[in-house]
Amino acid sequence: MRKLFILSTLIMFVCAANAQFGIQAGVDFYSAKQKTAGISVNSDAKAGFTAGIVYSASLGESFSFMPSLNFTQKGGKLSFSGDEEKITLSYIDLPLNFVYNVKGFFVGAGPALGFGIGGKDKFTSGDITESEDVNFGSGDEELKPLEISANILAGYKFSNGFFVTANFNPGLSNLSNDSDSKYHNSGFGIRLGYMFPQMKKTSSSSNQ
Repeated sequence: MRKLFILSTLIMFVCAANAQFGIQAGVDFYSAKQKTAGISVNSDAKAGFTAGIVYSASLGESFSFMPSLNFTQKGGKLSFSGDEEKITLSYIDLPLNFVYNVKGFFVGAGPALGFGIGGKDKFTSGDITESEDVNFGSGDEELKPLEISANILAGYKFSNGFFVTANFNPGLSNLSNDSDSKYHNSGFGIRLGYMFPQMKKTSSSSNQ
């Protein structure tokens, strides 16, 4: 994992001269899969907010390195006998995408790291609603704070700097600390964003 961070940082510095920065925001639809004592439960997808910054550095004529740093809401929703449970998990995500570009369109993929920062488990039965915090840590009742996943994306960048993108983010790592349980996040998102104009170097000369 440390090597992945070092490699991505080196690429960013090497390509800084051809880099652009941008902002993005949108909606994610995540669901959760939990398996306990051989019984699997798949939640319904739940909409959540996402926003962050994006970096794009050229790796040649058609390829680029496009990482981003996002706040993302994950989790899922379960309904049974008229009752509802809604789990909302807040993450800071770092997808490291390698992208192919052609005539404004781009597609890419890469690994992604997520860092859990908090969450809520909300249970509603009739007119009664109860909620409790979801904590990240090493305890059996907590979720592992580090999530490893894959990221696949596609989008289009307009000539004025605006772009639209969609991504699929399947969780690969088991987030449960309980040896008898497994927990995975999985979802997709749609974002709108804007890439700021690339700063051009100017040379100045003095006439004396």
